[in-house]
Amino acid sequence: MFYMFGQPIMWVLMRLISVLFLLLLVACTTSGFYVWVNEDESHQNERRLLIDRLSCDAEAMKIPIPNPSCTVIRMHFPPCAFVIGGVCDASERTALQCDDSIIKTAKAAQEYRRASCMESRGWSSVWQDSKKK
Repeated sequence: MFYMFGQPIMWVLMRLISVLFLLLLVACTTSGFYVWVNEDESHQNERRLLIDRLSCDAEAMKIPIPNPSCTVIRMHFPPCAFVIGGVCDASERTALQCDDSIIKTAKAAQEYRRASCMESRGWSSVWQDSKKK
């Protein structure tokens, strides 16, 4: 079996092909952003958009973002895993393990309320390619 970089050559080739595929995929994606547009021409101005966005942001912020639920976990290491200054440190280590799924859920709910508010005021979100001006 042939080896390159300490790994079998087929593994290295497959890894290289997958990296090249990902680079090609990223290069082919179009860049752009969403903009708010209003069908009513009388409302299609920056001032009206700013007023509606700020009102809808305030409405979305009524949904609170909770703190993550964290627990302290004890990490067990073999004796003398940490040698500090030539002295064996046999103390137990602890770490925080946090679940931030409730934060993601609350942020998604805020975004949904913001979008619903804008749509109720006649605005719709439209994708605009960054190459257009």
